[in-house]
This record gives sequence, C-alpha cells and structure tokens, in this order.
Amino acid sequence: MIQTGDPSGDGTGGQSLWNKAFADEFNQNLLNLRGAVAMANSGKDTNGSQFFIDQAPVSAFPGWDNFQRAYDAYRQNPEAFVAQYGSEWINMDKASQSYQKAYEKYGGNPYLDGYYNIAQKGHTVFGQVFDGMDVVDKIASAATNDKGKPNENIIIQRAEIKKYEG
Repeated sequence: MIQTGDPSGDGTGGQSLWNKAFADEFNQNLLNLRGAVAMANSGKDTNGSQFFIDQAPVSAFPGWDNFQRAYDAYRQNPEAFVAQYGSEWINMDKASQSYQKAYEKYGGNPYLDGYYNIAQKGHTVFGQVFDGMDVVDKIASAATNDKGKPNENIIIQRAEIKKYEG
C-alpha cells in the first residue's frame, strides 16, 4: 500500500479537520479491495489526517483456506490466539461468498476490513481508485528508506474525486 496525509512527512500523523481523532465508520459494503482509499490509524477510533491506498494484487492474496484455518484456531482459544497473532483476523462467519469472490477477483487486504474483523478493528474505506492504479503501482515501487519513506519526495499534484456511477 501507499500511505500519505502526514503534514510533517515523518510518519507521526496529523490532525483531522476537527483537530481531534474521529471514529471509525465500518460498513460491510466498503472493502479494502485493491485501489481502496482508507483511513490510516493507530487503533480504534484514532483517525486523523493520514490515509492509504490498497495496492495488493490478486496474485498476493493468500487464499481463504488460510483465513479459515486461522479463524478455526481463534475459535478454539481466542485469548491465546490474540496473544500470539493479534486481532487483525477475519471473522469467517461474516465472510459471505460474494465477499470472498470480491477479493479473489480484485485483490486487496481483507484483514483491514473493520466490519469483518474479529475485534471490529480496521480501516475505514472512503474512496476507490478507478483510474490510475498504474500511478499507484509506480509510487509503491519507489525506493524507500528503512522506515518505508520514499528516498525522493513523491507529490500528488492532482487528484479528481467523482461520485461513482456504477
């Protein structure tokens, strides 16, 4: 993924329009598919100014069998599972066939979907790149330092926001 929106440029974050963190807004229909634009945060209801664009292609998707095995282990012993692996896991009881097929078709990061997460933690999706993923991929391939920041500044000079008509 590529991340931006930090006015200081050092990855420590920035204030929201309201000068305070704001709540997550999860929705079962807004998914972190490839091209999704979502809020970056440091935990539940900590959204500020940073956001990211999901860039994971279909080829990087690990498969639903892996998610199901992890969820089965979680159900056997939730406390031990979260202690070892954290809570960034899919509640497979909520993962419908259409949900699964969307990730199989488009790629992305399902473990970021708060509505489907075992702990209701995740990242609010508020947009989708429909044109220009080649630019997102080019940005994602830029050389970075050990903190993931590009070695050369990358500046978004123009972005167009349109209502989806699909």
